[in-house]
Amino acid sequence: MSPSSVSFAIALGVHLLILGALLALAPKPYRPVAAVTPEVPPSPEPVIELIEVPPAQPEVPGREEVASVGPARELSPSTHAPAPSTRPTEGEARASEPTTETPAPVGSGVTFGGPSLGLNASGAGNPFLRPGAVEAPHDDGRPTREWTIEDGKRRVEQSLRDAVAERDTAIGLGPEGPAVNALSEATRESATPVKSKAVFVITANAEGVVLDVRLGSSGSDARWAPVRALAAEKLRDKRLAMRGAKGVELRIEVSSDVTLPSGSAPGTIVSKGDLSPVPVQTPAIANPRGGTEGDVWMTYEVGKFDIADLGATPQRTVHTRVLGVRRF
Repeated sequence: MSPSSVSFAIALGVHLLILGALLALAPKPYRPVAAVTPEVPPSPEPVIELIEVPPAQPEVPGREEVASVGPARELSPSTHAPAPSTRPTEGEARASEPTTETPAPVGSGVTFGGPSLGLNASGAGNPFLRPGAVEAPHDDGRPTREWTIEDGKRRVEQSLRDAVAERDTAIGLGPEGPAVNALSEATRESATPVKSKAVFVITANAEGVVLDVRLGSSGSDARWAPVRALAAEKLRDKRLAMRGAKGVELRIEVSSDVTLPSGSAPGTIVSKGDLSPVPVQTPAIANPRGGTEGDVWMTYEVGKFDIADLGATPQRTVHTRVLGVRRF
């Protein structure tokens, strides 16, 4: 064997030894072990036995119920029934004892918070409703009418119409214009008393057509009747401004008088020499440039007058006044 072969064999052996040592020292890989679950035999399902219970029977005095299945056994009250006790039971004794505690009202409940702040909290009703808006309870027990949403809506609309109508009447845009003019003209054209007054009631429908003209009060003076007829004739072809109202009733007062152009009464006619002058003391400043002393002048007053009445004669005047406007 040649020396080279020996060296190769030795080297190979050394390598094999080193490889074996490394394999022996290397850690073994982790291999998980499967868990073994013990088999448990299934338990038998519990059996629930349904026991039929007979219906309850009403209690019969003198009958004793026994636990047996057999028929009930009748007992004689004289031998087996216990004698009634004359001693009060514990509940009766407690009930008979006087107590100072005030029992709680049944069904009263518990109230939290302060008093009610509703419109009907005081029990006097809604203070914002005008009298007659809600039907009052009847004394004979008859039920009152229940108000619906439509009733409330109708009342709100009526309130709005009344407010608009009052505003129109205040600025002269109400339905009374033609009626006032007709009554004023009819009074001037009729032979009514010089100093008198009367109240007329005029009714119109939703279209503004005058349906009726009535003489409300005239102080028992029949001479106002022609004024009513003449005013109805003048209003026959007129249309009143309704502004959404379904009807209207006007109350108008007409007064007749004789006055001077200034509006004052003519007074009593007097002739020359019927009036006596009345002395009147009129203070006057004699030195208006800062003087401290003044003089008192004596003047005489015969009467007072308006310059518009100089040379004028009394004339008949007619005044109209709207007392009320009622819309439907």
